[in-house]
Amino acid sequence: PAWCYYENNQQNGTKYGKLYNWFAVSDSRGLAPEGWTIPTIDDWNQLNDFLSSKVNTKLMGGEEWQYDYSMSSLFSKDKATKPIRKVRRSKKFNETGFFALPGGARGQYGNHFFALKDSAYWWTSNSIETLSEGSKIENTEDENACFTLLYANNEVLQIGNYTNKKSGFSVRCIKK
Repeated sequence: PAWCYYENNQQNGTKYGKLYNWFAVSDSRGLAPEGWTIPTIDDWNQLNDFLSSKVNTKLMGGEEWQYDYSMSSLFSKDKATKPIRKVRRSKKFNETGFFALPGGARGQYGNHFFALKDSAYWWTSNSIETLSEGSKIENTEDENACFTLLYANNEVLQIGNYTNKKSGFSVRCIKK
């Protein structure tokens, strides 16, 4: 089990929290506080179904979200010819109170960090092995677990993605 701050910078942790590998999520000591749990894919699907359309605007919080379409549209030049990232202005508090922040992620190898201010990645409590047979993903190794993803430029909450358990993602807890 391990965690880090985005780019190993504690200031990023103050704003976006920690990035955990999946071993921290599944550790028998429990990452979630008493009375709370790490959501399953089914929990995320239930939230998605409840919110229906425009899930991103219903979950995003703060003014940190930045679209990342492509390099040509990502930057615009101001009078000082300094590149400026286009920032998505969202409500400080959305209608759900979820307040998702775009904390980015850490890759499974070394210190490769990515998607800060563009995406929020959250582990689920599901490893590939714990999925029901009907939804089990074929040809995967035991080293993968499932996560949920929210992009700044997409109205869909992407649920049931999977990646290596060594990757670093955020964790949201839900009350039991």
